[in-house]
This record gives sequence, structure tokens and C-alpha cells, in this order.
Amino acid sequence: MGVKKAFGIILILLIIGIAAGGFYLYNAYKSGKLAPPELRSVSHEWGQVTLHSTEIRTTAEIYNPNPVSIPIKRIHLTVLMNGIKMAEGEAKDIKLEANKVSKVTFITKMDNNKIPDWWFTHIKNGEHSEVNIQGTAYFELLGQEISFPFETSQEINTNLLGSASMKNTIQESKEDEGFIEKLKPKTPVIEKIEHSWGEVTPAETEIISKITIYNPNIFPIYTSGIDYKIYMNGIEMARGQTVKRVEIPTKSRSAVVVSTKIDNSKLAEWWVTHITNGEKTDLVINGDIILDVKVTKIRLPLISYSKTISTNILGG
Repeated sequence: MGVKKAFGIILILLIIGIAAGGFYLYNAYKSGKLAPPELRSVSHEWGQVTLHSTEIRTTAEIYNPNPVSIPIKRIHLTVLMNGIKMAEGEAKDIKLEANKVSKVTFITKMDNNKIPDWWFTHIKNGEHSEVNIQGTAYFELLGQEISFPFETSQEINTNLLGSASMKNTIQESKEDEGFIEKLKPKTPVIEKIEHSWGEVTPAETEIISKITIYNPNIFPIYTSGIDYKIYMNGIEMARGQTVKRVEIPTKSRSAVVVSTKIDNSKLAEWWVTHITNGEKTDLVINGDIILDVKVTKIRLPLISYSKTISTNILGG
């Protein structure tokens, strides 16, 4: 059941419960003079976003067809992502005016400092998160406070690395190539790149990149360094570490493993761009690898990978 529909049913049941509980409203209800309120719409949207907090605004439009107002004391809301409390807020002194549509607005504030903690669980869970909106409505019945709990959920699934594994077609040199031509240094080829998640902690997120390089020369070549970067919405999130010296034999290929670590402290900055960009992120992975070909250093561009990631965290 969707968030909107479940929340709408809860509000209707709550309002009917309040109406049936009060002495005057109870008599009106029993006499058939009280009509149940109608939920016209429920919407969720992002409010103000800063490096420190993110506002969530929930608005319900409820029509009360009765000649009397219906009071709700307060509604408390908590938003959890993978069990981590991300946002909390209350709506107080709500009154459904008689014979009109009332807008009930909930404002909760997400603590952006908790985003690295959520990110850690999201990646560890195979890029899966569950968003839970838990709430309790409070109203008074004959002078006594009554609580009414409710809960809804929404799943988030991403595939950040996606089809990041890429291949190039290698064309072997002709056998009748002259001896002098064979001695001339040829540019190595990036044959394949495979990305996968490595170690993940609340502080860092590791991406392992296995780069397969083909050496078309009749002499071995060696790797001597790398410049590898990951961008999310234009923010440099990580830079690849310098690789150890790896030999790539004659007319053969070798795999170079590179560890690139995302600094999770930058996630709050990325989050702001993701939300203000309509929950969209442009992920780009690119860079160069430096190879020693005889006495010459060659900077070879790596296969660039880019992808747009979209989410729908609030649902609806």
C-alpha cells in the first residue's frame, strides 16, 4: 500500500474515531447527522535544504462536511532510513474547520550529519534502503489523551556502478610487420575496466577498479602511476591511489587493481545537490594511467563511465 493511500486511510479513521468519541459528536454520529470527513489529497515535498538539514513538508487536504469543527491535539512524525532516525517533527493544534477543506501541514527536519551513517547501511545492504514514516496522533476524549500510532514504508534501490564494466576490442598486429616497425613503441590499450564496491565504513566507501591493459609491443611495459577521479554532480568525491609498479608482458595483458575511496564527509554536500536537482545525480568516473614504455612515459586515458542516478525517497 502506498504512503499516500495508507496515510489517508489513517487520517480518516482517526477523524472518525475522534468524532465518535466526543459526546456531542457521538450523538450526531449516531443520529446520522455526522458525515465522515474526506481526504482530498496528500503530498510530500522537500523544503529548505542546507549542508546541515533538509526540510520535509507533508500536506494533507481534508474536507469536513459537518457543521462542527473537529480538533486534533497533535501528530508526531519520525522518518527512519534503514532504522536510522533521520528526521523528526510535530504538527500541533490541528482543527478541521466546519464545512470546508483544511490543510494539515507536517514539517520535519532531517539531520544531514546522519547521511554518512545512512549511506554506509545503504551500500552494505546492496544499495537498498527502506524508508519508514512512523507517527502517532494524539487527541482528547472526555478530558483524557488518546494515542493512535501509524506507520508507512517506502523502498529505495540504486545501482550506482551499474554497467560500469566496459571492454575494448583489441586488434592484433599483422605477422608480416617489418622488424623496424615491431621495435617502434606502440600505445598500450585499456582492454577492460570492472568496478565493484570494496570496504565500506562510516568514514569511507571504497571502489575497487580492476583495469586490464593489453601490451601490443615486443617488449614489456610497466605502470608507474594513476590519476583516477569520481565525481557526483560535479563534486570530486574520490581520487584513485597511485598504483604499485606492475609489469605487462610482451604481447600480453595484466590487470591493475586500483583502490578509490569516497570521503563520506562530502556526502552532505552531495546530498544538497541531489535534492535540489530533483533527486538526480550525475556520476562520472574517469582519469589517466601512466605507463613506462621504454624511456617514454605515456599518459593513457581510462575508459570514462557516466550515469544518471534518480531516486524517489519520499514516494508518491
